[in-house]
This record gives sequence, C-alpha cells and structure tokens, in this order.
Amino acid sequence: MAVDKSGGGGGGGGASSSSSGVAASTMDRFHKIVLSWDYVRLVADSKGGQQQAKGLGRVKNTYASVAEYLAVFEPLLFEEVKAQIVQGRSDEEEEAGQDWQKGIVASCTESEGFHKVSMAVLDDFREMVSENDLLLLSKEKFEEGVTPSAYAFALVEQRGGRETISLRTFVAGEIKNLNVAKPVSCSRLQRIASIFSTTESFLWILKICSLSTIMREFSGMHSVASLPFKDLILSASEKNSGGNDQNRAWNVPEPLMDYLKTNLNDSQLDAVNAGLSRRSFVLIQGPPGTGKTQTILGLLSAVLHSAPARMQTKGGFDVKKHGPELDIEGNFRQRLYGQLNSDGKPDFTLNPAYAAELRERCPSSGGDQNLFALDPASQFRFDNQYYRNILAMNGLLSSDEVLLTKSRETMELVHRYAASNELFFAQFAKSMVKMGSISPLTGHNGEIRMNCRRISIFPSKEFYEGVLEDGEGLSKKRPWHSYSCFGPFCFFDVDGTESQPSGSGSWVNEDEVEFITLLYHQMAMRYPELKSSSQVAVISPYRHQVKLLKDHFRSTFGDQSKEVIDVNTVDGFQGREKEVVIFSCVRCNKEQKIGFVSDFRRMNVAITRARSAVLVVGSASTLKEDKHWNNLVESAKERGRYFQVPKPFTAFFVDDKLKTMKVERAPPELRTVQALEAINEAVVGQELMDVDDAGDQEDEGYDDDPVEADDGGGDD
Repeated sequence: MAVDKSGGGGGGGGASSSSSGVAASTMDRFHKIVLSWDYVRLVADSKGGQQQAKGLGRVKNTYASVAEYLAVFEPLLFEEVKAQIVQGRSDEEEEAGQDWQKGIVASCTESEGFHKVSMAVLDDFREMVSENDLLLLSKEKFEEGVTPSAYAFALVEQRGGRETISLRTFVAGEIKNLNVAKPVSCSRLQRIASIFSTTESFLWILKICSLSTIMREFSGMHSVASLPFKDLILSASEKNSGGNDQNRAWNVPEPLMDYLKTNLNDSQLDAVNAGLSRRSFVLIQGPPGTGKTQTILGLLSAVLHSAPARMQTKGGFDVKKHGPELDIEGNFRQRLYGQLNSDGKPDFTLNPAYAAELRERCPSSGGDQNLFALDPASQFRFDNQYYRNILAMNGLLSSDEVLLTKSRETMELVHRYAASNELFFAQFAKSMVKMGSISPLTGHNGEIRMNCRRISIFPSKEFYEGVLEDGEGLSKKRPWHSYSCFGPFCFFDVDGTESQPSGSGSWVNEDEVEFITLLYHQMAMRYPELKSSSQVAVISPYRHQVKLLKDHFRSTFGDQSKEVIDVNTVDGFQGREKEVVIFSCVRCNKEQKIGFVSDFRRMNVAITRARSAVLVVGSASTLKEDKHWNNLVESAKERGRYFQVPKPFTAFFVDDKLKTMKVERAPPELRTVQALEAINEAVVGQELMDVDDAGDQEDEGYDDDPVEADDGGGDD
C-alpha cells in the first residue's frame, strides 16, 4: 500500500484565527520533537544517571522578553517529558515483563510531516488507551541486551471505531536540538516508515504514559506571548499607577461583600481582596481541594458587579481571557449580518430596530473591541428581564434564539418565566440547591470534600503537617455510619493472593475483588440509596485490577452496574469525588514488594476522594514495610477501624458479627464532654468550642465530635 500524501489534511476550510494557527504550529513542533526521540537512548541515559544539563538555563525571577522566558523554560519542560516517559514504564512494570500488545497497520496517510496510522488492535487494549497517550511501536518485542531494528513513538489521536486506534507518528528523523527544526536521518525510523507503507503489517505496541497534562503545560507556556499583560508578568514589576491609587480600587457593593464573607473562608477572602487590590498582578494558587474554584467565582462576581471609579467614566472595561478560543464574535456577526441565511437577511428572531442598533456598534468587518450589554434594560438587577428580552426579540446571543425556536417546551418556558418573576426566582432557587448538592461549595483551608475528621485526620497529619481543616456541613452522619465497618474510615486486612495476567506487567488480586464485591453488596442491600445513583467508586492503582473489578461487578450485578458503580484507576479518578470510595491496594506477597503503590502522591489521591466513607482493602503485612502505609494501618488500629477479614468473606457480614460492629451513640451530654476533653488534649491553647452549640449540633444529627462511645476511641 503506497502512503497517501494528502498534503494539508483537506477540508473546506475557511481561514482560522491567527492565534489558533500559532497554537497548532506550536503543538506540531512539540509532537515532532517528542515523537522523534529514541526510547532506548532515553532509558539508557536515565539508568546511567546522566544529567542532560546541556542547554538548560538558570531559572530567574524576571525576564526581559517572551523569547528569553521560553529559552529557559522550554528545555526544562522537555526534560520533564523525558523523565515522565521513563517513569511511565517503571510504574507498573518495574518488577515484571512489559505489557506488549499486537497491532496491525490498517492504513497510513502522510499529512503536514506526520504519518497518520490507523491500527487494528484488540478491544481490551483499545479501552485501555486514551487520547494523547504515548505508545511505543516496534517490529520486535524489547528484550534485555537486544536492540530492536525498527521502533518509534506514536501518539493516540482517537480510539476510532471498534478494535481501531488512530495514531500520529513522526518518522522523518530525530530532532536532537530544540533550536534546529531539520531532523537528522535515522535508520530505525526509516525501517518503521517502510512498515507503515505495507498493508496489514504487524507491529508490537507498548503503552508508555499519558502526555495530556504536559501538553497543556507546553501550550500554556507558549500562550504567554498572547497575554495582554505579558510584560508585566515577565518583569514582575508594578505598573505606574499615575499617582492616583485610590481611583484604582474596586467598589464592591456591600450586599455582595457580605455574601462573600458569609460563604468564603479567611484564606479565600484574602485571595479575593488581593485580586481587588491596587496591585497590577496577583497570583492565586493552592493544592487540590482548597477551594480555588469558589475563590475565582467570588472574584469574578465582584468584578462583574463593580468597577474602579476611573473606569466607570470611560464606558466600561475589557475583560481578557486566557485559554482556548471560541468564535463567539464570528457566530454573533453571522447572525447579525445574515450570513447564516440564504436570503442574506439578519436572523428573524432579532427585532429589526435592535439589530440596527447592534450593527452601529458592531461592524461587519470585525476586529473591533466594542462592548455591548447583554441585558441593557436591567443591567444592575437580578430578575426575569432576560426572558422578556427574548420575547421582545432583543436576545443578543444565539442561545437566546434557540430557547425561543427549538421546541414547544423551551418556548413555553420562556413565556412562563417572562410572565412571572416569582416563578423564575423559585425555579432558580431549586436549581441552585440542586447544583449545590453536586459538591461542597464552601470550606476551610485545605481539603473541603471529606467527612469531618474521621477521613481527613490521617491525610492531614501524614501529608499536610496537620493543617487541613474540614469543610462546613460535611460532618453529617450518613445512615451507613451506623456500622463501624461501613465508614467513615476503615482498613480491611485481606491476606489474599496477587498475580500477573499472562504477558502483562500489571497486577491483580482476585481475593480483594471478591471481598470488595461482597462489601458493596452488603452496603447497597442495607442502604438502597447507594444504588439510586453513582455514589460509589472503586479505585485501584492497577489497570488490570480495574478491568477485573468491572468484569466481576458486571457478572454479579448485570450491565447496569456501570451506571451506579464507578470503577477506575487512581490516576483516572484524580480531581473527582464520590460519597463512598473503596480502594483496592492489590499487592500481597511475602517479599513485601508493593511497587508503585508506595507512591505517596497516589496514596494521598486515593484516600481523599470520599465525601463520607473511605474503605481501604489491602494486605497489612505487605504494606507495613512502607512508612506511609504502615502509618495508615496503625491509625486504623488506634481508632478501632482495623478489620482482619479471613475466608470465607461471607462470615464477616453475618448478623451476629455485624451486631458487634453496631455503633451505639452516647447521650449528647456525654459526647459533648468527650469532645471537649479530646480537644483540650489535642489543641492546647485553642479556643474551646461552645458547649451549647455542640449540643445543638448533636441534636441535628451532626458528628463533629472527635470521640464517640463504642466508636473505636478518639480520632486524634
């Protein structure tokens, strides 16, 4: 099969924006550099301890230009890519053979210097790869001491149809210097190119790692050039205020500021106030779970409802955004000037007088920076005027047109809300309550998703030097907390058997799968609300364990199990949360080898994904050689939440056994005394909690007390 040289990728393209073209060109360069690298050389350099210091500049506090900034940080980022590639294979495969898969070249086209390869693979492997995964293609499997004759990196562009993946490769040669675009001819790449050109050629495939995050970092680094305040950021200097600092202050309406003070914690308020200060540049940052999103929302609310006095006299201000472009302007202009209709007339849902007014401010040629109010009739009130505007055909956006014309249901909705401000407010309130239940909206410094100190006490002490504070309202007991084995925190010591699937570098533990399936069944049987929606997640560090769990849940509970149980890898679950999280550690052996389960970052992610219960299943005897895991097991023992689970696992959940794990709540008065005593012991010099408030919380079913009768002792 001759390679199809399609040139520019075809299409009926209109001209894209210049910034989009620059971004595409930048990422093409990234892909060519990385895909040209020699995997064998990268691994050899890492094992030999060679430091690729050549070409690395010193990181400075200020930079004279974007070019100087990129000259320092781009080589550092590519060194990080190399480290990620090497580490990607040492994670799951550090103690085992590599997980090679078979693939067949179905087709190949050449476009813009890349070879776009469609490969037929097994569906199991197709499900394991994702967009922007880096793969290694080779004519032969890699063996110790033998260098393959033909191999190259490939990037997953999409998974395609059944048993197919689409790959991007670069085989023109190796790019050995970041400042030299011309590749150096290479025999291994020439051989792999000849394989691509032959129909149904056979290749071995090895998944290396995901490049999604590092690609976003590379794109973000280069996008600095397009920032309106790039000189200010790179120079790290304050702009001249012209001697009138007071006029630069933001005038935040008092009701809005009262709302922010009520709904944000002190550190979030400090960040908002810094953003509203007279400083020209403010950086807001923090670890996962610290409430950055709510801080940004609060800051945007303040910006949208207020402006410096000197800005108000100039007809408004221009808000710049940093991120992927959406052609809102082009879409609006097409609607305004009839470019969407065959008759060349403006959109019929626009009032002609309103359209004429808009055309005065928005020329058809584009390129202007004119601003126009979305709701000119009611800019400073929150009401149902938006829907009245739509009925009057004064809707500014295309989405307004859709509401009025898409269906009878949306049209009726517009009419109802336009007619009744009270109905709009009632429905809006319900929507806010519903959205608010998706995840906690407020919290204190640190992790805000977890249930009281029962979950957060260990990660706070182990990873954050005890500074994490729990979010407000997250301490409410769930029904399943009636049994100590159902949370909020437990460690189940399952001394099972680990194994490796044939030809795989991953690990599985069928005993843990059996127990986890039974554990979920017992919880869901007693508390049906856990089956009503996806409130339960089962996560594991190993891909094959995830696959085994999915298969076992499907065979036990049917195909609908995937709708109510989220089974994923630790990395795949990062940034998400569920009501209940069950973590399968997998590793169990006499040598006490736990591989990359010892990565404390993955451990931290795994045990901080739960809102109300984190249930860890693993082999204590295997895990205890690792410092962090030993501390977790000891913490569970000290708190009475360590359970040894011998076979048969069903015996653990018999009624007589469960009765011994029933949590009997002490009277409110006793729990208050216990709470105060525990706080006195743990936090010397801190202000004591108010006894009356503590009693009120107990009456409302809250569980903020560090100590409970028959609850395994204090959490401190």
